[in-house]
Amino acid sequence: MGLLVDIFSGVLSASANTTLLYPKNPEGKPLPSRVGHFLGALRVDLFRPLAGFKADMDDLIRRLKSSPKAEGQERIYIHGEKEFELEKKYRREGIPLHLKVYEDLKALAEEAGIPFTL
Repeated sequence: MGLLVDIFSGVLSASANTTLLYPKNPEGKPLPSRVGHFLGALRVDLFRPLAGFKADMDDLIRRLKSSPKAEGQERIYIHGEKEFELEKKYRREGIPLHLKVYEDLKALAEEAGIPFTL
């Protein structure tokens, strides 16, 4: 999987890959990174019926989440689950801001003559 990420995000996008991501000049000073990205989309229904895919994905997720947990862990998360739960929490309680960010935003608003309310 790591090689596929390097191919899609580095080679295919004409960016860097493996040890070339964070180049340095001859003196060892860091140069701008050459990180690339890849976004892809698949039409599942072109591979197989969508209902069967969804049923198999539900089964896979159930099996993953019922696997033995690492020592000291109470739960197994799947990709995006923590972020989804944080979004719900932030919508309910608001997005926390570091005090310095709050103060900077307030100062910018005052400087621009914009009322500042959060």
